[in-house]
Amino acid sequence: MFINGQWVDAASGKTFEARRMTPSERGRIVWKIGDLILQHVDELAQLESLDNGKPFLVAQAADVPLAADGTSSRAGAAKWAMRS
Repeated sequence: MFINGQWVDAASGKTFEARRMTPSERGRIVWKIGDLILQHVDELAQLESLDNGKPFLVAQAADVPLAADGTSSRAGAAKWAMRS
């Protein structure tokens, strides 16, 4: 982890390999997540309704599509994050 301007080992000493990918690849994956959310609107709206008691139609018409939109809009940020 990069903490307070320094690379720090895990307290347990355990590590794992992180996949290396380009910012463009990362952006495509985030964009795909947004697409998948839209492909499963009804299922996700049902879960949202069960989770917090929100009416299904509100979750279906607003919450889930807005989550997809927010995710897709971040795809560009994922592309640019590693360039700085």
